[in-house]
Amino acid sequence: MRTHENELSRDASCFNPAQHPGWGREQVEEVSTICLEDIYSQHNIDYIDYMKVDCEGSEYPLLINKDLSKINFLSLEIHPGLLGDDLTTELLEYLEVYFKLHYQFGEHILFYETRS
Repeated sequence: MRTHENELSRDASCFNPAQHPGWGREQVEEVSTICLEDIYSQHNIDYIDYMKVDCEGSEYPLLINKDLSKINFLSLEIHPGLLGDDLTTELLEYLEVYFKLHYQFGEHILFYETRS
């Protein structure tokens, strides 16, 4: 994890800081991560009723091109400033395959429910 120079609410993220000015180049803390497939297998589940995603810029690799059909509701904080316009658009379009947008708060907080 790396922190932002302004320390606004102790911002931290694990994306590549070379692409974003103001983010520290030095690692502050090492954290474990998990992919969506491993969440299912490690916890022996085949369905998630409600999933909240707030992973500080890592929402794209967590969700893109994954089978999201096993999730009923998805609450997501998205970070367009970290992802960039292209990845943000790609992710939001991908989510529309599985979900319909139920509620949006500003640009960053989205609440989806399954299309099925």
